[in-house]
Amino acid sequence: QSEQQRELFRYFCEVWKLDNASVAWMARLKQEVRAAVVEEFDGSTLDELGQRAPLRSWPSENICITDLPHGVAPVRLRTLLEQCGTVKQCHMLAPGTSAFVQMADAEQARIAVEDFHGQSPAGLTSPMSVRFAGPKQKDQAGDKLDGAWMSGIVKVWYPDRGFGFVSADGYTADVFAYRDALSDTTTLEVGAPVIFQAEWNASKAQLSTLIIIGLRESVESWVRASAGIGLAVRSFSRAVMERMQIGLPEIKLQHPGAPAVVLLNTNQAGIPPA
Repeated sequence: QSEQQRELFRYFCEVWKLDNASVAWMARLKQEVRAAVVEEFDGSTLDELGQRAPLRSWPSENICITDLPHGVAPVRLRTLLEQCGTVKQCHMLAPGTSAFVQMADAEQARIAVEDFHGQSPAGLTSPMSVRFAGPKQKDQAGDKLDGAWMSGIVKVWYPDRGFGFVSADGYTADVFAYRDALSDTTTLEVGAPVIFQAEWNASKAQLSTLIIIGLRESVESWVRASAGIGLAVRSFSRAVMERMQIGLPEIKLQHPGAPAVVLLNTNQAGIPPA
C-alpha cells in the first residue's frame, strides 16, 4: 500500500466521520477492496433509505446472541465476530442456541449488533438475534423516554383482544402495545422485532407505544438508516467484495447494499471447513 493510498484512506475516514471500530474494520479489508470503496462510496445508499429518527440505545461491550442453529461450532461463531474486532469472551449457553460474547469495547459490539442482528444463519428459516447485553436501565425514568424511538421484541400479543407487551432493548419494564398503534400491519407475532415510538402514560405510570413499525422489511430498513454511516460503509464494502469476489467466506450478500447474511458452519466437531 502506497503512502498516497494510506492518505486517501485517512481522508475518507475523516470525511465520513467513521468511528475507530469502523476504521479498524475497513483496515482489515483486502487492499484492492478498500481502494475501490474509498473511490466509489458516495453515501447514496443512505439517501435511498431516507431520514429516520435515531433509535435510543445503551451500548455495551457485551452482546447476547440467540436463535442460533443447534450444534453451531463456537470457533466459527468467534471467527465471525472477530470480523467486528477483538473477541474477549465467547461462551455458548445451554441448550446451545444462544451465546454470550464480550467484545473489546462498545464500538466493536455495536458493529456486531448492526451488521448481524436480524440476519439468517445457514439452515435457519428465521433470523438470529444479536443485542447488547449490558444491564437494563432501571434508573432510566420512563417519562424521560416520552417520544423516543426504540427497538424491541414482541413479548406477548393477544390478537383477539388487540394488545400485548414489547420487551424494549435496554429498558427494564415491558412496554404496553395496543392495536391502534400499529402503522404498517394489523397484528404482531411473539418474538418478532419491532420499532416503536414511546409514549409515557402519566396516569398509569407506564410506558406505552404511540406508533409501532412491525413489518420486518420496514424494521430492517429503519435500523439501517438509524445506524448511519458506519453500517452504510460496511454494507457497501460487502457489495464490493461480492462484485470483486474477494472477501471472507462467512459473509454473502442478499442483494447489493443489504446487510450481510451470516453463514455459520454447524460442524459438530468445531473444525472450520477446509
